[in-house]
Amino acid sequence: MPGKNQTLDKFAIAAALQEIASLLELKGGISRFKARAYQTGARAIAAVAGDIGKLIEDNRLTSLPGIGNALASQIKQLHLTGSSSVLDNLRQEFPPGILELSAVPGLSNAKIATLHEALGITSIAELQAAATAGLVRNVKGFGAKTEQGLLEAIANHNRDNKTAKRFHLHHAQRIGEQVLDYIRTARGLEEVSFAGSLRRWQETVGTIRIVASSKQPAALLEHFLRFPVIVKPNVGGSGAHMRRFDSPEALAADVTELDLGPDGTGLVQEFLESEDGTSRRVEFLGDEYLYALRIANGPGRDFNLCPADICQVDASNEFDNCVVDASAKKQLRIDAFDAPRQIVDDVLRIARLGGLDVGGVEYLVAARDGLPYVYDINALSNFVTGAPALVGFDPHARFAEWLVERARAGKRETVLA
Repeated sequence: MPGKNQTLDKFAIAAALQEIASLLELKGGISRFKARAYQTGARAIAAVAGDIGKLIEDNRLTSLPGIGNALASQIKQLHLTGSSSVLDNLRQEFPPGILELSAVPGLSNAKIATLHEALGITSIAELQAAATAGLVRNVKGFGAKTEQGLLEAIANHNRDNKTAKRFHLHHAQRIGEQVLDYIRTARGLEEVSFAGSLRRWQETVGTIRIVASSKQPAALLEHFLRFPVIVKPNVGGSGAHMRRFDSPEALAADVTELDLGPDGTGLVQEFLESEDGTSRRVEFLGDEYLYALRIANGPGRDFNLCPADICQVDASNEFDNCVVDASAKKQLRIDAFDAPRQIVDDVLRIARLGGLDVGGVEYLVAARDGLPYVYDINALSNFVTGAPALVGFDPHARFAEWLVERARAGKRETVLA
């Protein structure tokens, strides 16, 4: 937080209120009810349109939903001085770094305080360094087993929260509001709001996600997206009825005629040219990496990049294709490759966060910047045809073994229960 006598804007005030709420949550008991009040206040302040200073000057803070006199007093103090007596007192009650360290499973408030007193630890990075050096095991109440458990918990935490760069909540809100202000000028816009970690008010934000609805979707896309774009119906398999549009005019001309399938829902994606003309698919099973493929489309460049036999059928004008009766389609050029470690880690993280046991994640490396872009997540796997010759083993056999083991584990759990 800025130093005293430094005026705060609405986003910095909201961040301070959120920190108060988080610390009150850690106190537990009746403080949790107070925490909810501060969370409500943080959202109300962040949602204020215009200058928060004018609202404070006119003594109209209590006109906002969920803000009473006590909370209004803290907001005014934050805006005018850059500090809060409530937040200052709470920070004195807890060891430094409590909010960050409390995200590590197995660390209670008391243990965090002990680590701070014994080793001066104030962050996850410092805890990891101390545990790696074998210092934590010597702290009273810990030990070698606990130290190893903390290292494993930190590794899992770092893996699941890895991103190129993360912004503090109030910085992300400030950037996001500028984007929202721009989108609000689009013709036909009905509603626009934050999504993802920014909507959930996480302390740090890696990606600013925004959702919008419009009576004129083509105008909104022209306003915000780069062309060409792909429109994909909400149906699975074989690139069914996906269409590419190279300009806003082309999309506007056909938008009312698009066939979006049974539920009338479609996805719009920016079209990215692959740097080597291939897409890539990483298969996983039971939180383990299976194999990776490079898939090159043939002449005609349609959107059927599925490597399995079942996908190689002729498209029709309906969504009720029967793959058993359909005639064979062209073959794709497919080769196996070793996916980069970072890609594998990201794929397994997607699987864990999505609760997926088996599936494949598809991505391409874009020609424009050389970066990987995930464009499809499959919660089921159509294993590649001729897998033993291509990847060196039979994934169907691995899948069958995994199912048998799961069935046995379920039986054991039932007996133990």
